[in-house]
Amino acid sequence: MINLLKKSGIKISNNQIKIPDWCKRIKIDIGLSENAPQTRVWLENQEDLIVFGFEPVKQNYKTILKGNSRFSNRLNPKNIGKKTFIINCALGNVKSMQKKKIYVTTKDKGCSSIYKPKWPKVLSTETISVYPLDEFVKLIPFDKIKFIEHIKSDCQGSDFDILKQANYTLKKTAVYTIECENKQ
Repeated sequence: MINLLKKSGIKISNNQIKIPDWCKRIKIDIGLSENAPQTRVWLENQEDLIVFGFEPVKQNYKTILKGNSRFSNRLNPKNIGKKTFIINCALGNVKSMQKKKIYVTTKDKGCSSIYKPKWPKVLSTETISVYPLDEFVKLIPFDKIKFIEHIKSDCQGSDFDILKQANYTLKKTAVYTIECENKQ
């Protein structure tokens, strides 16, 4: 995971994420779609915050980095690499990194899932890397940041799966919200 984080612009020192002195809070956004709207809202309202975002679908990831989402509620790419870091992978119920298939959906690729959706229709599949959330969280320097303020998960049916490999994370997190998927 460390190489993936470095590729995402995250600095690592002594096997921990290097947090700037101005940062007093951390939030994690899992499942960003093409516009990372929750990350945008968090960053607009909190100056001393860094958000780590996870998005596995290649096109969504690229759209976030370019800032050219069709949705008006989108993350400003000027914050990427400074106040937010976008990591191109999925999180899930795995003990270590595994390759899995994700079903990329038509119209809104934010509805893509590792589970075959009932709707919307599947446009294509991609092979993605899936990591346990704990592997990432164990890299956070909790001597500097005492806890994770909030984790938001919107992963089209795999939200609870992520929690199955997040025992350490849950002990270090104040608020964890998930989307309850029951139709797609």
